[in-house]
Amino acid sequence: MKYFSYLSRNFCLDVELQLNTQFIKDIEGEIVFSFQGEMNSNNITNILDSLEIKLNIINLDAKTKKRVFYVVVELIQNLFHHSCPVYLNGNKNEEIRLSSFVVAINGSSLSITTGNFVNEKKISEIARRIDTINNCTKEELKDHYKRILTNQVFSDKGGGGLGMIDVARKTDGKFKYVFESHKNNMVFFQLQVYININ
Repeated sequence: MKYFSYLSRNFCLDVELQLNTQFIKDIEGEIVFSFQGEMNSNNITNILDSLEIKLNIINLDAKTKKRVFYVVVELIQNLFHHSCPVYLNGNKNEEIRLSSFVVAINGSSLSITTGNFVNEKKISEIARRIDTINNCTKEELKDHYKRILTNQVFSDKGGGGLGMIDVARKTDGKFKYVFESHKNNMVFFQLQVYININ
């Protein structure tokens, strides 16, 4: 199966995204869709349109396809809102935030892997939130989701972590994540989630 790859123009502007090659190599299974580049409104629309076409080609039932698409939308929103500005030619560019996004199938499991740069000061908080989610049962996640809504506890980005909790409720198994230190106080954050497709 030939996979769709979308490479944004800005992705190759600086060596800091040399991690891209290793990022793709680390994905297990057959890659059916990949994106590397600037996560902006236009590219998000292109990603979702292209992925929808690809999911229609893959033999998934309607319920699973809907679940995959929902999770993808949530994860892309995270990339859009939480990636930090990058350094291009040695200068910080506040306008460009670069990300990697890969969908792969390995047997009866579909993986969605995202990668983006975050400030090293945020590592502890990101890890704490993911570990908290990983330690919850589906029922506990449901209760936690309701509690945030009831208490109206929201972050400066608006969601209070609801998106990631919902992703955990709609995926199978635990989140996998890794941080890789980089220059300019930045860290490449890679997150992987799984959905059973059989």
